[in-house]
Amino acid sequence: MSTHPHITPTLRQDFAPLFVGHEQRLSPMHALLNLYPVAEETTALFHKVRETLQTLPHSQEKVRDLLQDTNWREHLVAVGCIFVGIQDAETLQAAWTCFDQDSWITPQLAAVLSLVDQGFASKARDRLLHSTMILGVGARQIGPIGEAEEASPTAHFRIGSKGVAALFKLYQTHPQADPHLLARLEQTEFPHFLMEEQLIDNGGLLAQNWVQRAKATL
Repeated sequence: MSTHPHITPTLRQDFAPLFVGHEQRLSPMHALLNLYPVAEETTALFHKVRETLQTLPHSQEKVRDLLQDTNWREHLVAVGCIFVGIQDAETLQAAWTCFDQDSWITPQLAAVLSLVDQGFASKARDRLLHSTMILGVGARQIGPIGEAEEASPTAHFRIGSKGVAALFKLYQTHPQADPHLLARLEQTEFPHFLMEEQLIDNGGLLAQNWVQRAKATL
């Protein structure tokens, strides 16, 4: 995915405080996978992310570099950085691109984008309609569901099961969700698919829990 084959060592140095654990505790990077059930601990985690960003010149560019790397760990650090304030349009687009390229942490990407991207509802709608979804064990596929006259630039994307579940779960409860689209999706395999969380790495639940725990710090 990355056009920068030697980017990881430099990024690991720039964001070193987030990649190193202390006293047998998880590193902040690993903690960003699920956050903490206690809001104070998650608040402290995000404070650590802010502190690290404050030491870096050109922080927006460096966060975009994280998203362009091939390693999901770099993507996860970027998720934390986006939540605490790196939310310019170019970085959000880089996060969507990372999602579309099926990063291993698509639920966390979807979660943070649902919280900070004002265009989340329309972008999620576009992907739910126009991408080929690879669903769980056996590589079942759904879509594209969009009609021929609804041509979309996302039509060539193939989104993995975790990402599909995350998008759909978050879109279902989004205040700007299109009720007609939700009704349309209910006529597909989506409802059954979402009941198979254990077979799809709990993508929907991961995204939903991440949002709830992140919101508790606001």
